[in-house]
Amino acid sequence: MNRLTVYYLFFIVMLFSCCNAMSNENQQAKQESNQDLKSNSFYDDSILLSRVRLSEFERYQSFDEFNMTAIGAPNKSPFVYIKELKDLILLVVSNDTAQVYIYQYDEQINRWVSYKEYDMEKKDIGVLKEENVNPARSFLRICGNDTILEYECDYIFDHVFKYLFVKTRQKCIRISLLYSDFEDKIDLSQSILLFVRRYFADKSIIEEGSGKYAYQKRCVNEYILNEDSNCYKYNCIEFDEEISFPKSSLGYLGIQPGFDKRE
Repeated sequence: MNRLTVYYLFFIVMLFSCCNAMSNENQQAKQESNQDLKSNSFYDDSILLSRVRLSEFERYQSFDEFNMTAIGAPNKSPFVYIKELKDLILLVVSNDTAQVYIYQYDEQINRWVSYKEYDMEKKDIGVLKEENVNPARSFLRICGNDTILEYECDYIFDHVFKYLFVKTRQKCIRISLLYSDFEDKIDLSQSILLFVRRYFADKSIIEEGSGKYAYQKRCVNEYILNEDSNCYKYNCIEFDEEISFPKSSLGYLGIQPGFDKRE
């Protein structure tokens, strides 16, 4: 093999390596952009699902996300399977054992955090998406201290509509966010908590960055939570609107997250 041939082969190998590296980088960037809210700190429930053995779980009637505690003996169906680890709580609903709900403890914010993606068939009102690109909806949820915060993203083709729910046992505040809100995914949970603190300290945060069109403005609606033996009902304070959810044996857990009822 002469020197020219060696140089030629060396050039081909280097070119292939560079192209392969660029392809990997592009693929990684694409995956990261498609992850949206998902952080590397969240456990992949599709992988975890294969490892779940319900025989290792405790059974309870439901689960209280406000203070992150199990509720009662499982006397009715559906009920929940729960497994508690050092910094994880795994939850499976008895009538949908194909899904594992994962709560991970975040020491920096002293809260439990969960993330879930839902396809359009999991929503009563269809949300469109590009195939294999984005989920129809995604929720980043922060639970504990008698409050549930939910950051919802709805994907309609290339558009993303964002909402923030602040839920207590008595009421819910629903904030329609700007497209630019929470664009930085670093320390997202802390950013959400900071936004909520700022909102309660000074409501003028809602007017920041607003334009003249509806989609350029944040909008706030407050709801009072009422319940009877059959339903949970959110009654809007600003205008005459009632959002009703049939009650199941899961109690309040059965109507989470957002304002969408999924069975």
